[in-house]
Amino acid sequence: MPPDKPSFDLTSQPWIPVIDADGQTRDVSLSEALLGSHEILDLVVETPTLEPPLLRMMLAILSRAFNGPATLDDWESLWKGNTLPTEPLHTYLGTWRHSFDLFDLEAPFMQAAGLQSDKGDTKSTAALLPHWPTGHNAPLFILATADQAPALTPAEAARWLLHLHAWDTAGLKTAAHDDPTSKGRSYGNPTGPLGSMNVVIPKGKNLRETLLLNLIPRDQPVLVFSSDDLPVWERPPMTGVWAPERTANGPCEVFTWPSRRVRLIPHQTTARDVRVAEVVVTGGDRLDPAH
Repeated sequence: MPPDKPSFDLTSQPWIPVIDADGQTRDVSLSEALLGSHEILDLVVETPTLEPPLLRMMLAILSRAFNGPATLDDWESLWKGNTLPTEPLHTYLGTWRHSFDLFDLEAPFMQAAGLQSDKGDTKSTAALLPHWPTGHNAPLFILATADQAPALTPAEAARWLLHLHAWDTAGLKTAAHDDPTSKGRSYGNPTGPLGSMNVVIPKGKNLRETLLLNLIPRDQPVLVFSSDDLPVWERPPMTGVWAPERTANGPCEVFTWPSRRVRLIPHQTTARDVRVAEVVVTGGDRLDPAH
């Protein structure tokens, strides 16, 4: 891979922190997390708020790979198995692998390729890190400024990217250069979807059980499903233009809701080392509060 085109494939590169049945902590790829979920006790993340967006991303994948499951009987078949079915997961991840490249030039994972602010500037990784002071905010927990925010490994950047979409604070955001509604700023941005609700996660004895306990069959009246219920990586590539408030088509869309437009800017520090020290974050799609 040329140095000006770094790549980080989330399906094959380790980035999800877990603890396994032997009590060992390690990072695993998305494929390893799902296919080996019966051997993983739980996620081990930097902060509890990282766990829900990681699980929701995996639930969206399971829902699409297993076509629901369509009925409660189908769900019971998954529950009675010792492992998650490998063939549909291999097929799904193989089909959409290109959409899980964190630095893809056309459709980077959960980002808008080529996103630019209206002023052409960038921000430090403080824009991704909720515990780091930004702008004129007083440093309460860290005696540092936004400019001193750390450069992130691709694995760290991927986790905090999901966190941003789920929990980002409300208010003024930088305007994207191609956003026709902006007036120098993006106004009225709500919090990320999880920031306006309580989060309850039923837990099993391992990651496989936890995922299945949160995977609702489509024949149950708890949620409304639509044939257009697609995760963000199955939709057309994002631009800086965001959608006004609307309802979602189902849980896959809610679980991967792009509440912001983001671009991670990778820097190749050595032949094998990539860091993310700059980002662009602008306003994103607005989810109907009913969800």
